Amino acid sequence: MKKFKLITKSSDGEEKKNMDFSMLITIMLLLCMGLVMVATASSYHALSVYGNSNELLTKQLLFAIVGVIAMLVISKIDYRVYKKWSYIGFAFVILLLIAVLTPLGIEVNGAKRWLGFGESFRFQPSEIMKIVLVLATATYISLNTKKLNTFKGYIVPVCMLGLVIAIMFLQKHMSRYISYDCCFYVYHIC
Repeated sequence: MKKFKLITKSSDGEEKKNMDFSMLITIMLLLCMGLVMVATASSYHALSVYGNSNELLTKQLLFAIVGVIAMLVISKIDYRVYKKWSYIGFAFVILLLIAVLTPLGIEVNGAKRWLGFGESFRFQPSEIMKIVLVLATATYISLNTKKLNTFKGYIVPVCMLGLVIAIMFLQKHMSRYISYDCCFYVYHIC
């Protein structure tokens, strides 16, 4: 199998990043498998509820297309930009998580975990927090590697996780709490 270079030099000596095609192919295969599973698992339900057996597949396909476009755009951004904005993003998403606890929060199927505008646009801030928590703790670790030789060095990342877990507890969102907890420990062990 041919290996692709991830970084090449341009004519003016600047480093230029290339797409990691093996990763892209893997992602696209997983995406296609997921779409097939949605199609086969939801066709009867979609037919009985919406009158169209492909309703949920169409919706999922739209999200997949938007996700692939977002992935391609985000992959072109220098990682140092994420490092620069990670703490601000963490604080902003904490505010969004707190907003869910206010009357701005939307209840869906008995769980108040959503923000949005009407029926058409809704999102869970806890989904955004998964990414932002990893970025913020990675930023802390990369800036404070010498402090991590002692227990005191882990106080800030543990406090960041503790704040998120406390808000998740108030939202009665224990499944997300468990996933944060597991990811956080794996992240710090590795």
